[in-house]
Amino acid sequence: MLKKTGCLGVLLGILLSVIAVAGIVIIVIWADDRRVNSDESTRRRITSSTGIEIPIDSKIVYHFYQAGFQDSIEYTVFKFENGSPDWLKENSFSEGKNEDFESSFNSYFSGWIKDRVPEEYIPEFENSYFWLETQNNYLIYFPHNLMLIVYITPF
Repeated sequence: MLKKTGCLGVLLGILLSVIAVAGIVIIVIWADDRRVNSDESTRRRITSSTGIEIPIDSKIVYHFYQAGFQDSIEYTVFKFENGSPDWLKENSFSEGKNEDFESSFNSYFSGWIKDRVPEEYIPEFENSYFWLETQNNYLIYFPHNLMLIVYITPF
């Protein structure tokens, strides 16, 4: 009887250890996900990828980020309080319709990524916009709704 109790104790100890380790792993993954998707880290990644610093008076209204083995994809929508586009000119954004830009954007923004983005955050190119393409990363500012879309492609 003593042998069975000792063996059960060891098994129970092992089981509790496995549960504790799994709990710690889950907490670490959750904390890392919150850090990666924080406002500050999102802005830092965008600046690093595009060379553009998004003004701090903007608010992130939608954000999707997925990291892969050697690449990542990120789609972020910012909403501005006022429509002063001075920083657009300072960062060499172009104004007006550009079919080549739209075609290039649409060639990357398709399939599963487009399905992940809510309809209200998909660019409507029939409205006027400012645009910038840097190394297959796309920035589109719409003055009619004061929104900036930043799409960082994995390529």
